[in-house]
Amino acid sequence: MLLLKKACPFLIIIGNNPPMKRSFMENRSPEGVPLAGARSPEERGIAMKALITGATSGIGRDMAVLLARQGIDLIIASRDTKKMQALACRLPVNVKIVTVDLSKAEDCYYLYHETKSENIDILINNAGFGAFG
Repeated sequence: MLLLKKACPFLIIIGNNPPMKRSFMENRSPEGVPLAGARSPEERGIAMKALITGATSGIGRDMAVLLARQGIDLIIASRDTKKMQALACRLPVNVKIVTVDLSKAEDCYYLYHETKSENIDILINNAGFGAFG
């Protein structure tokens, strides 16, 4: 079972959903270890959705794959539409693609307008650039 809390300290849970719906740590100990009989969100009949920026490579891509394996639908955002389409074809969940360059203010607003009506449970804000990684 995936231990998102320990593996991803940057993971942020957002949204207006009831706590039981957005808590992927249900049926886990305080340390994040699955308890007996723990089931994935999909097995519990709970539809969850994650927004991942910078989803075409590295941590963003890997998080998309891991969340998809957990049955969590995705909205992926990046500058490279072809890479997002290739990734979406490999994933066993619903995937919405939003092509944006988040270094541009207008694209940040565009992403907001494209996703504000979505019921997002998890945000992985992974887009970025820099001289050292």
